[in-house]
Amino acid sequence: MKIQIYILAILLPLTSCTTRQKTPSLSLIADAPESIREAVMLTIQKDGSPAIDYHLDLHRPNDKWVDLEPTYEGNELFVSGSFAHGDDDPFTRVRIKVDTGANGYLSFPLEHELANGIWLSAEFGETGSATFIGIKRSWVGAGSGLGIKGILVFPIPVVVSEVSDTNLAKYPMLGQAWFDLTKGIWIDPSAKALSVSFDSDSISRLIKAHPDSWVELPWRTAKPDGHRFVPISIAGESFEAIVDTGSSFGLILDTRHPPGFVHKPWTRELFSTGAGMGKILSAANTTPLYLGSFAIDDLQISWTPRPLALTALTPNKHPFAILGIPFLRRYPVLLDPANDLAYFFIGDQIDLPSISQSTRN
Repeated sequence: MKIQIYILAILLPLTSCTTRQKTPSLSLIADAPESIREAVMLTIQKDGSPAIDYHLDLHRPNDKWVDLEPTYEGNELFVSGSFAHGDDDPFTRVRIKVDTGANGYLSFPLEHELANGIWLSAEFGETGSATFIGIKRSWVGAGSGLGIKGILVFPIPVVVSEVSDTNLAKYPMLGQAWFDLTKGIWIDPSAKALSVSFDSDSISRLIKAHPDSWVELPWRTAKPDGHRFVPISIAGESFEAIVDTGSSFGLILDTRHPPGFVHKPWTRELFSTGAGMGKILSAANTTPLYLGSFAIDDLQISWTPRPLALTALTPNKHPFAILGIPFLRRYPVLLDPANDLAYFFIGDQIDLPSISQSTRN
């Protein structure tokens, strides 16, 4: 399994800033643990930028669905895992925030206790972060392994980052690339559920049970960074949205200010803009949002007074959007990485799939 990594991620809230931290130790691939040394290769892109190729091994349970036994705390999602720095190091239990809006596998804040000792590539070096808001500097490397509920990936690609947000500094984050190793992802915050499948037929069986209860949308990958997007629209304007379990906002649109499709009054909150503090505004919609042909009223829409300038990240160059935990609480989603499809559940509660029952079938 060959994987290529690029550094990029999305909008995150700011609470308070930290001072500049000490630069971590970097080392050459020749000095990395054997499992990492055999699986990692540095490459240079046509534009001269570096990338790292990882040859990953995956061990998994035989269950059709694996319950990751998540913890939902408000609009944040966590799982428990075990991380190993090197081949001879023991696995250490770690609490991990699940952030499908991040495009990597696993990231650690520099001040986290497990960040010390992670092999970081001297060849790749330090990177800036113009697009990952809330991040000052990052370093790319790998750990010998990551285990989550019987799913073991080794080595595990890692990014270590110096952050400007104390919320980001608390936990490692599990990104979309880890979930792309699976055949299916079920996210249902209302039922406090997060499960993955390695059975290629698992998704089709769930859809066929109640075919009218789902909206099927393409889930396209943007190159080169690897974020995945679904198309949505409102008031005749098309957007491309990330399914983002790291967002506490239900729906963020990169749209003009003020939008013509929201009610007053607006609420205001503070966010990190990379250059400092910025505002994000929210209000109820006056015009339905469309998932395919399915219309959604009574939504809280959020936007920034100034464009986020992230349109270039989307596959079809439509404006950028985020579907966060509050949105998924109303419309749970079944993601199909192998076929680049997303299925949003719009049916009656009685038809909501029980993944735990599917696991036993």
